[in-house]
Amino acid sequence: PNWRSIDDRSSQDRARDSLSAMSKQASLMRVSLVCTIGIVHAVYATGPTQHIDPVSTHPIGGRVGQGAGEGEQWRRVFLTDAAKKGAVCLDGSPGAYYIRTRTTNGVPTDPKKFIIFMQGGGWCFSDESCAARALTKLGSSKAYPAVPEPMEGTGLFGAPAFINHTVVYGMYCDGMSWGANITNPPVKVGTSTVYYRGRGLLDGLFDSLLTTAGLDSASEVLWSGCSAGGLTTYIHADWVTARLHEGAPHATVVALADAMFSLNTVDFAGDSHWPSFMQWVYSQMHSSDSVNEACVDHMAATYGVPAGNRSAGWRCMFGSAVAPFVQTPLFVLNSKYDTWQAKQIIGAGNCSDHISTCPTDLIAFWVGYGHKMVAILDSLPPRHGAYLGNCQMHCQTGPSSWGYTVNGTSMGSAVATWYAAALRGEQATLPRHVDRCDELPCGSDVCHPPV
Repeated sequence: PNWRSIDDRSSQDRARDSLSAMSKQASLMRVSLVCTIGIVHAVYATGPTQHIDPVSTHPIGGRVGQGAGEGEQWRRVFLTDAAKKGAVCLDGSPGAYYIRTRTTNGVPTDPKKFIIFMQGGGWCFSDESCAARALTKLGSSKAYPAVPEPMEGTGLFGAPAFINHTVVYGMYCDGMSWGANITNPPVKVGTSTVYYRGRGLLDGLFDSLLTTAGLDSASEVLWSGCSAGGLTTYIHADWVTARLHEGAPHATVVALADAMFSLNTVDFAGDSHWPSFMQWVYSQMHSSDSVNEACVDHMAATYGVPAGNRSAGWRCMFGSAVAPFVQTPLFVLNSKYDTWQAKQIIGAGNCSDHISTCPTDLIAFWVGYGHKMVAILDSLPPRHGAYLGNCQMHCQTGPSSWGYTVNGTSMGSAVATWYAAALRGEQATLPRHVDRCDELPCGSDVCHPPV
């Protein structure tokens, strides 16, 4: 299959990386090795608690919202306590996160309102591709800068409803949406050692936030992420809610999953590489205990797996499959014509960013994929909200798409309204925002507002 990239974060970057068709493993290795250029090794503190950098102000130029905004203050925190317990990135370095403690206006963030946003970046689908990924920032923390580089989610972080929230940005380095769980021994790939320990990193992240960052006193928490971080949001939402029910008993927890409301499907050519890849990630990284329990149980019953056998749970590695079982109020944010899903799931190739330029039969397949997304979305429990538009995009919580509209309602307005209602437990009364036509844009929708 023509799996072109392990990094799902930027459609612009992906468009430039037009790799020729080659085997899955070779393609992953090639992209991963290209990503290693410029990596600088760092030294980590090994004291009894997490190493926390001094507060830094990052006065970057250019458009605010790409990295740390001008005037914002962020801290980098390495999860050294978790590392001592064996929970590390693919290469064995400690996990990490950034935390925003001052807004763009220099005002201290609200210590009782949190966004915990999980970075995207695809997955690795073989031991060899994971070993290559371990040489990049998606598998190692050795080159993480003191202040955040361009991030997903900055449109969300800077929106009026969230501008004063304390923001946690979880750095993604386990290759399996924080679910890999081979505790011992690590995997040997030639002369390299690869660690599949993301589930322990997730424990370590919340240990750190609850004991050192004030999360234990939170009154509201938005659990979120983009792309691979979106899948992280889906599969771990109820675990996060349960953890905070114990550790932050006064917090109301809701979730927003940006992208990866994906289907378990073959591609346009009939190839089953996408479900095969996710099955590998689930089984070979021992991720079965990290996926939504109710979904895993349902799949076992549906596919005739004996009670207690979790092997059918890989079918929960798709946002559209697991969302019905998520009890935490969840806002689904996705494009029907998602550009990353077009390349990597549908197999649209060079026309992925412009559906109208695809061959007629491919357009029909892609439109049918979107219809299936809508049908599943319509069947979700009323506790979940949605914004599913036709505008072609992947990862829409950035600033460039915050003004997109569906039926006259902007994405920013829809998110803010649903969030406020969900905190009150009233979100089920709100309409879902769904484009139901097959054109782009749909009706009078706006896809490219000024930024």
